[in-house]
Amino acid sequence: MNIHELDIVHRDFHPGNILSSNFKDDCVHISDFGLIKLIWENPNNPEKRNNIFGVLPYIAPEVLSGDEEYTKAADVYSYGIVAYEIVIGFPPYPDIPHDKDLAMKICNGLRPKIPFHTPKLITKIITIISNSKIFFLFYPMLPKFFLILLIFFLFGNIPTKNNKKNVKKSVKIND
Repeated sequence: MNIHELDIVHRDFHPGNILSSNFKDDCVHISDFGLIKLIWENPNNPEKRNNIFGVLPYIAPEVLSGDEEYTKAADVYSYGIVAYEIVIGFPPYPDIPHDKDLAMKICNGLRPKIPFHTPKLITKIITIISNSKIFFLFYPMLPKFFLILLIFFLFGNIPTKNNKKNVKKSVKIND
């Protein structure tokens, strides 16, 4: 089930919240729904306003800057950064301290570097998805099979020994 179809945003999408009972099947599960929010929830609720949740490298720039609250587009941005990590095999910004300086750099346009040897199609997909504003304009129009194909393509890379090790490392790093 797609939580966005239910007008729910996750607000904490990162590799530590992606589960698989084994890396042989193509089925992954999203977990940790403790921070979910209904989109139509009262935005004037003082308990919910101006709170930033999540793991820094996966938080959308518009949320980090305080310009917007969490939206479907912010979840899509997080998905793009997770896709980057799965395809590249390393967490984003591994050599940069995860502090307010990184938050400012992300707000000013910093995105994880994609190695030159990455196939152009994959580079384009990651670039578009990690620019949530552009991708989200087309998101409602994408046929379901394209999203399923994209998820399969991206998560289909998990079973390699190197990716298993890197996913485990990234979970430890980001906890």
